[in-house]
Parts: sequence; structure tokens; C-alpha cells
Amino acid sequence: MKYDIQALQIFQEVLESIKEGDSYCQVGICRELQYADASRLFELQTWMHGKYMPDKGLGIYWWPVDEGHEDEELEQAQKDRIAFLERIIEDLMCGE
Repeated sequence: MKYDIQALQIFQEVLESIKEGDSYCQVGICRELQYADASRLFELQTWMHGKYMPDKGLGIYWWPVDEGHEDEELEQAQKDRIAFLERIIEDLMCGE
């Protein structure tokens, strides 16, 4: 994924969407990737999973996303998603 400007733009768009979103009604990062660019979803999802979360399954949410969780959990989940995406973006900008 070295110096992939399009991937960087897609992850930036996802980051902005999550920052602007309501912490109480979130969708997963992969769903946000699909909204941002469905044509690269599988590639980016697979890369992100393999590099950053190889111990987690692809078919699950890595952080809580819905009203079934406490407000504090959802707020922290949003912060965690933001920090995670900022790390990915920084890695991509540095040539990963």
C-alpha cells in the first residue's frame, strides 16, 4: 500500500465521516470504507485487517457500534476508531 494516494484519500474520507458522526449511531469502519469507495473495499479491508488486526475476524465489529452499549462505551469506541484511522493515515503518509 506504499504511497497509495487514493487509499490515503479514502481513509481520510472515512475518518472525517466518523468524526462528524454521532457516537450513538455508528457503523463499522468497513461499512464506512464501502460508502467511501465500494470498488476498493475488499482490497483496503483485507490490507487493514492483515496489517493492524490479524487476530480479529473480518465479519465482526472491532468496536461497539449501536445503542446496545453504554453511552461511554460508544463515545470511547468512536475515539478509538478515530485514533486507529489516524494511525493508518500516518503510516500511509510515511510510506507504510
